[in-house]
Amino acid sequence: MITITNACTGCGACIATCPTHALRPHTGTPAWLASRCGEHRDCVEICPVGAIRWSPTPVHQPGLGAH
Repeated sequence: MITITNACTGCGACIATCPTHALRPHTGTPAWLASRCGEHRDCVEICPVGAIRWSPTPVHQPGLGAH
């Protein structure tokens, strides 16, 4: 599972590098489509500000409920 933090600048590098197109343009920060993610983690490596975090298990995000 990936989490996109508030550090995201919206540059789009992660969207361009994702081989499974699991990241889509969205207002401010990219939207992550879990069902498409192949866990290649290219987005984590390419992010110039380190705004994308990867976790092997779902992470609880306040306001979104348990995942």
